[in-house]
Amino acid sequence: MRGAKRFNSASFIMQARCRKEHEISSQASRFGFTVTRKTGNAVQRNRIKRRLRDAVRHVAAEHARLEHDYVIVAKASALTQPFGDLKRELTRGLGKIGLPHRNKMAKLGENSERHAAEAPGTRAGKRT
Repeated sequence: MRGAKRFNSASFIMQARCRKEHEISSQASRFGFTVTRKTGNAVQRNRIKRRLRDAVRHVAAEHARLEHDYVIVAKASALTQPFGDLKRELTRGLGKIGLPHRNKMAKLGENSERHAAEAPGTRAGKRT
């Protein structure tokens, strides 16, 4: 997805993007699943999709952001990974994608510290 935030884990890659106003038909978050042929035969691919869909059902209501689209690209390890671990990775991914990028957070922190040091009517802590 163009302009999407990404999260990599052992069993999938998750991409998320906030929908624009003209794209919003409902506020519910939407999920798409991609399982390529290199992950296994048709039976294995369908089983991976079923496991990921079920994990999303358990986790999304609490952790997915409204008005966001998510794409989950499965890896072969999603088939053998314990279901609890799959849900934990999904929860972690939804949490990380929901946060601003680290560089943006650092900039926000610097700006807030600088503004806190400046009182009204002062410039860089000095009276004018």
